[in-house]
Amino acid sequence: ESSNNPNTRNWDFGDGNTSSIEDPTHTYSSSGTYTVVLTSTNDIGSGSNSSTVTITLPDNPSVSDLNLCENESGTFTGSASGSINWYDQSGTLLETGDTYTTPPLNSTTTYSVQNVVSSPTQYVGPIDGSIGNGGYHGNGNVFTLNFDASSAFTIVSVWVDADGPGNRTINLYDAPNGGGTVIDQTTINIQSSGPQRITLNFEIPGQGSYSMGAASMNLFRNNNGVNYPYTLNDVVEIVSSSAGANYYYYYYDWEITTPPCLSPITTVVANVGQNTSGTDTQIACDSYTWIDGNTYTSNNNIATFVTQTINGCDSIVSLDLTITEVNTNVLQINAGAVQAEAINANYQWLDCDNNYSAFVGETDQLFECPASCYYNVAVLVAQNNCADTSDCITLNVLELETINNEIISVYPNPSYDRIFFKNLDQLKGIHTLELLDNNGRVVLVKHENFHSMQIDSLSDGLYFISIIHSAGAETLRLIKQ
Repeated sequence: ESSNNPNTRNWDFGDGNTSSIEDPTHTYSSSGTYTVVLTSTNDIGSGSNSSTVTITLPDNPSVSDLNLCENESGTFTGSASGSINWYDQSGTLLETGDTYTTPPLNSTTTYSVQNVVSSPTQYVGPIDGSIGNGGYHGNGNVFTLNFDASSAFTIVSVWVDADGPGNRTINLYDAPNGGGTVIDQTTINIQSSGPQRITLNFEIPGQGSYSMGAASMNLFRNNNGVNYPYTLNDVVEIVSSSAGANYYYYYYDWEITTPPCLSPITTVVANVGQNTSGTDTQIACDSYTWIDGNTYTSNNNIATFVTQTINGCDSIVSLDLTITEVNTNVLQINAGAVQAEAINANYQWLDCDNNYSAFVGETDQLFECPASCYYNVAVLVAQNNCADTSDCITLNVLELETINNEIISVYPNPSYDRIFFKNLDQLKGIHTLELLDNNGRVVLVKHENFHSMQIDSLSDGLYFISIIHSAGAETLRLIKQ
């Protein structure tokens, strides 16, 4: 309280906030000890006074963030010493309680939470009309109880003694004796006569002088035995009635609640991960085993697979698969020549009978026997980063040079029992046929009956037939199976 008629007042609450009104109310946002300084100024000069105040606020609620996927809702769960208020980003109260369920969200959203510790219910005023003499009062003039508020509070209910049932309209004024403005009003439908508690829920906005009452109440009031003031420390003091200090009008045993104690506001976040989609483009040779565990052997652009992102959201992958098939078809040009059907590729001809070893230097599309031969050949075709091997094809060119435009050959070749000679009469003076194995050893000799030879007793393998005649010797190759 300032003396000497100050012209101005400046309050510094010690937390960076100030006020210039005479009797301000200030709410601190965090716990701590603050020095409050009042500086007053008049025409003579100025003076200051300070006081220390310790503020202890409730702890913040304990709430964990949420991880959601787009268009999902989620439920926050918190714990606190009181109840939890949940607010949106604009400060609108959404829910009170330990949980809050969000609407479906498409983007990350921040919410605010606050621990609300309710103050205990308190009572002020005479318990009932037994404090002294009195009676029912229904005068048509306004009669009130006058009270001074030290801070904001709520008059939840009061005790009354009714002289019969009926409606009672009760007013709350912002000045004593029913003066000023009606700032709140309620009409109570009293069902029966006699003592009872009625609910008002009048919100007293803050420090100041107020009154409560109305006309034609038809309620009990005392006209002696009154002992003002009736005080609830730091909240309210009932100081008088509109008819003086000897009267107490109507409203006994006030049920009072003060504003709850609020923690600092803190934020929680609903993190919203996006469901994603994409295409896995693959080019593979012959077949491809995808992430879905399936093996595909042909082009595919309809398969999909759903996996999870780090936030647990769906990631839909579509397959765009191109299977590159190497053309391994081989065309047999003649008994001693083959050609790969694939064009613009790389080629390597292989010896099937020699563990698919490569024919050195045979890298053309066409493979030909250099002379008489008996080969099982295949071709390794490499094209578009893929490679595959053809089936084996037999090249069978076991024949002599052409004599008098006739080809001298042995048939069947391969054979397993008896072989015959074609066009052998083109050679003059044949006197010996020798059959040699692959190591050059003579295993069979004939000096007559040259048109055939029995070979069923021989082991399977490659042999050479030497035809010795008057002009020299010729050689044929033979496969025994």
